[in-house]
Amino acid sequence: MAQTRAKARHDQHRTSLEFHLADKVWLKLDKQRFKGKHHKLHLLRSGPYKILECIGDNAYKLELPPQFGIHDVLDFNNLKRFEPYLVDEDVVVQHPVEIILDLQPPPLEDTILEQCTRHTRSQEYTSYLVGKKGELPVKARWLSSEKIKT
Repeated sequence: MAQTRAKARHDQHRTSLEFHLADKVWLKLDKQRFKGKHHKLHLLRSGPYKILECIGDNAYKLELPPQFGIHDVLDFNNLKRFEPYLVDEDVVVQHPVEIILDLQPPPLEDTILEQCTRHTRSQEYTSYLVGKKGELPVKARWLSSEKIKT
């Protein structure tokens, strides 16, 4: 008896969230899902992505870029319905693939991804973030300028 009343009170505030095939949704960028260097200025959501398939009541298969490196079947808690803008202006969607280093494709050759210079009283030290051929940029390592010369 008490459980049914508590359930009824809880369900008053609950909204059901359903998506259909070919709907567009935003994907929540979770720091547990995307490993690497995260801070408060990173994007919260990415998309819009098209739903390819409904799997059960709460799982959906999305059309994701291959650089994400995550499974394309996601729970509905990680999705939000994409609503087109009311103003007639072009929608420019910026994907995190270009922004977040974790989501970039592996380089085709050894490349320097970033450079950092540290100054001390007597000397200047330069370090380089080096990405190896075929490895994801997340696995890139910092090397000093002395190690790169050899």
